[in-house]
Amino acid sequence: MDDSSAIATFLEPLDLLQYLEIFQTKGYDKESDFCTLSHEDLDELGVVDDDHRGMILDAAEHYEVSDQFKVYQFLRDHELEYYYRHFIDSDYTTLDTISRMDVNDETLDDLEITLPGHKRRLQLAVSSLRKRRRLNEEAETPVAIGYWGRPAALEDAKYDFLCLRSTIKSTKSNMPSFELEFMVDSGSDVVTVRQSILDKLDLELIGTIQSRGVHATVEKQLYKAVLGIGKFNIEIEVMAEPYESIGNRVLRHFRHFIDLNRHIWLQGQAISSPSLGPLTFHSEASTSTSASVPEMPPLEQSSSTPSTSTSERQSHDAPQSSTTAQSSEYREGAGSDGGATAKRS
Repeated sequence: MDDSSAIATFLEPLDLLQYLEIFQTKGYDKESDFCTLSHEDLDELGVVDDDHRGMILDAAEHYEVSDQFKVYQFLRDHELEYYYRHFIDSDYTTLDTISRMDVNDETLDDLEITLPGHKRRLQLAVSSLRKRRRLNEEAETPVAIGYWGRPAALEDAKYDFLCLRSTIKSTKSNMPSFELEFMVDSGSDVVTVRQSILDKLDLELIGTIQSRGVHATVEKQLYKAVLGIGKFNIEIEVMAEPYESIGNRVLRHFRHFIDLNRHIWLQGQAISSPSLGPLTFHSEASTSTSASVPEMPPLEQSSSTPSTSTSERQSHDAPQSSTTAQSSEYREGAGSDGGATAKRS
């Protein structure tokens, strides 16, 4: 690769070509050098003019290496930089074109690669590049990120719970929304919210249910609401409890990875089925769903199901009641006591 050309490309827009020779003499001749220039480097280069120093450092801060240099780095990483000019002349000027390269005899002849070892090296390099790019394309952006914690209503619990900040609002227009800290409760069938919040939301009443928990059966009102999780607005059934929780009917419509630090929510099959009950998903973004959650350390070990949220780390003193809204489409008797059910009055 032409070192002086790279330096000129960096300095010419700054009208500072007078430094080209000293850059080359001191070995600052690769595009990757320009990105990391510092005051100490400029001292080595003998750049003393304050204006010039400022211009060079500002350009370095915003400098991005060219596609052709990325090709050069790719070849250099595999000790094939000798063929760089052949790649450029054959229009392999980006990593994208190289990843689509068919490494056959014709291509190798065009690139003038004749040594068997170099041919094999290029085949392996292109294969590795394709794999990395495929993994990058398949990388998935989480819908939401939860965490281990203790909601205010459960701060005296012995252990932490999986939590998620989500927004709840009415299905009616022009009504307020509330961003709340929800506990993940896979032993429950519905979303629960404090009565004081339900009163402010003015939700549509679905009906009365018999909620049977571990110790007693009580009559509760069941409401229709919208829960915002990431970019999804989900129509849900919600009832009053002294704490906020998200039940398994919402959980099952997402995929989950859980470790000792966080709970990753990934998009699942947002469909209705007799076993899950009808949930309606809308993918338009909600301005109220942004959550301010604690910064978490990198992922450690992961699990593909959210059931751990109510097993190893859940307190036995935590709420264990479970409610199931029964209709002609849905009946499920899930619960932490193995038999909690509910039915409409």
